[in-house]
Amino acid sequence: GWDIGVEQALWDGRALASAVYFDNRLTNRIISTPGSAPGISRPDNASGVSRRRGVELGLEADLTDRLMMRASYTFTDARGEAGEQLVRRPRHELGLNLNYAAGDRTTLTLDARGVAGNHDLDFRGNAFTDTPVVRLADYAVVHLAASYRLNDRADLTARINNVFNRDYYEVLGYGTQG
Repeated sequence: GWDIGVEQALWDGRALASAVYFDNRLTNRIISTPGSAPGISRPDNASGVSRRRGVELGLEADLTDRLMMRASYTFTDARGEAGEQLVRRPRHELGLNLNYAAGDRTTLTLDARGVAGNHDLDFRGNAFTDTPVVRLADYAVVHLAASYRLNDRADLTARINNVFNRDYYEVLGYGTQG
C-alpha cells in the first residue's frame, strides 16, 4: 500500500488543512468458509487481490482561544477479489469534534460521526447458501463529555454517549450503545 498527502497551515497558523490519497492492495484476505457442519464456519484465505483506496480530508482549527475544532471526511472504495464492494467498510465517513476550554480546569467536548454507504452480510437465512449483501442505514451519532482536572494526575469525566439515542448498526443484527 501507499499514500500521499499534503498539509497546509491556514489563518496565520490557527488552522491546518490536510488531504491524503491512499491505495492498499491485500493478498490472502481472511474470509469465512463453510465448516464441517451447517452453521459452522472456518477461517480461510481468499485467492487474489482485494483493494482499498480513497481520500481523507481534514481540518483542525483554533476557532477562538478556548474553542478548537477538528473535522474529517473519508471516502473509501473497498473492493474484494472479484470487484464486489467489501462489507463493513463505509464508503463515506464524516467526523466533527469541538473541544471547549470552559475554564482553567474544565473542558467540554462534542463528538459527532456520520456514516453512509456501509454494507454487511445478512446471515438471517442459511449462513452459507443465502447471505446477501445488504446496505445498512446511514446514521449520525453524537457524544458529549465534560472533564474537570482535579489535580496534575487526575481528571473527573462525565460522558453521554449517543445523546439522541439513535438506533443504528455498524454490523447487521448487533445493536450499538443507546
